[in-house]
Order: sequence, then C-alpha cells, then structure tokens
Amino acid sequence: NASNEHTLTEVSTACASAPAAPAIQTNDALTLCVGESVTFFSNDPLPTGYSYQWQQNGMDIMGANNAQFTASVAADYSLYMTDGQGCNSSSSTAFSVQSGNVPTYQTSQTANGLTVDFDAFVLGGVTDESIYWSFGNGDSSFMNNPTYTYSEPGTYFVCPTAYNDCGEFGICIPV
Repeated sequence: NASNEHTLTEVSTACASAPAAPAIQTNDALTLCVGESVTFFSNDPLPTGYSYQWQQNGMDIMGANNAQFTASVAADYSLYMTDGQGCNSSSSTAFSVQSGNVPTYQTSQTANGLTVDFDAFVLGGVTDESIYWSFGNGDSSFMNNPTYTYSEPGTYFVCPTAYNDCGEFGICIPV
C-alpha cells in the first residue's frame, strides 16, 4: 500500500505429534576389526511424509536416509525420523561401535626347579582377549598367568597365543 505498511502472518512450524523414536538393530558384532563393517537397520514403519536420518556421534550423516545403514568407523550411531520441516522423533538409543585390533602380549617366566610361573600381559586388543598356553609337551592352559610343573628337566618350547574377535598372535619361547 502507499504507506509501505505490511502485515506479517505468523507461520507455525510446531509439530503436532512427532513419531516415537525408532528402534535400531544389528546382527553384527559391535567391534570393528580392520576392513570390517557393521550394518544397522530399523523395522519401524515410517509415518507418511517422514524419512529416516542416521547420525554418527550425534551429527546427521549426509545422505543416510534409509532404513539400513552400514558403518565402517568406530563411533556412536543413532537414528531418528524427520519430516524435513522441523518435526522430528526422538533419537533412538545409540549403538557404540568400538575399534578392535589383533592382540599382542608381553610375557615373562620364572623357573624354580621343574616349576615355572608364566605371566602374560595382553596388549592392543579389545575387551575380550584370551590367551592359550601350550607348554611344549602336549599340556596346555587357558589361564592368563599359569604355573606349570614339568615332569622332567629339559628345554621346552612354550607357545602362548593371544586371541580375540579380530585374530590371534603367538610366538614360541624356549624355557
């Protein structure tokens, strides 16, 4: 109009009823070994006009808008539904993906006659490392720090092997 007065109309972007947070699942291990990935998916139906949005460490992943997402980096992954206009569901419970490595170890042994105390400290793996000891005479143990008594004196090649979901590492040492 001639007085340059304009009327503004407020546009509401309020969300009347956001959908519930989607549930996400995986059939894969949550520890990524070198070259591996983990696939997440949701079976929750999308409301009309909504799409999925995957997140890595709480940030939207560009182009990750399907019911399924494959991750190859250790991080926290979650999912929400959005209508693209500001109406979003809550985020799902995040899955935490850890990075894993083949374990290594340090060993020491102390002999007292025919009895040997073996000690191992497993390094560089993830939380589920185990160690297997082969005592060089057919006997073995799954204890981390076993004590073993040989029946005859001699040199035995003891072979500790550390292992986890990412692989195994072992060397033999003479005792």
